[in-house]
Amino acid sequence: LDPSPPKKQIEFYIEKTVPFKYRKAIYDGIYEWNKAFEKAGFANAIIVKQQGDKDDMDPEPREQFDLLFYDIGQGDCCLIRCPDNKIVVVDCGCKKEFEVRQDALRGVVRREHCDVIHAHGRAAAWAGLVVSRATGVPLITTWHKGYREQNIFKRLWNSSMVRGTRVIAVSDQIAEMITERHGTPSEQIRVVPAAIDMAPSAMAIRL
Repeated sequence: LDPSPPKKQIEFYIEKTVPFKYRKAIYDGIYEWNKAFEKAGFANAIIVKQQGDKDDMDPEPREQFDLLFYDIGQGDCCLIRCPDNKIVVVDCGCKKEFEVRQDALRGVVRREHCDVIHAHGRAAAWAGLVVSRATGVPLITTWHKGYREQNIFKRLWNSSMVRGTRVIAVSDQIAEMITERHGTPSEQIRVVPAAIDMAPSAMAIRL
């Protein structure tokens, strides 16, 4: 059977704060989700609209999904705000001024009632730690590589990655290094491999 139109389309609004250079990529990316809905039997399930300079993003009652942009440094991020005001993702990996970053993050966490703060780097982890302690929202970090520790100051800088509630290591070797260098208890570390298991048995299970 050919896909049929839904009773009501899912509306995404791209906020006016999203820089022009990113808008087309975001627009096209959201529309890519329609391919998944087509396989489920729905045609044109998603529609994307751009917020105008004078448009209100918060009609009552809210029924659309809003895509918001936060410029907080190298880790500029997009958030998807659902009709129930829940936020789907916050990415805060950045390396600019600490005060700007943690102030912006604290505002997002409080305004959007975030459940967790997730940092992928040391600068973001320090900002996340301050906001975590100020708001009571747990901080989780993901440790991707072995940072150099050529002096005591570098070691202190790196320690932001183990000061949260939980540390995600991308390999067993990284997990062992974290424990050796910082004395982090193994129960505080979770290993989530940054790889795909290509073994036939594993692939068969997933299929």
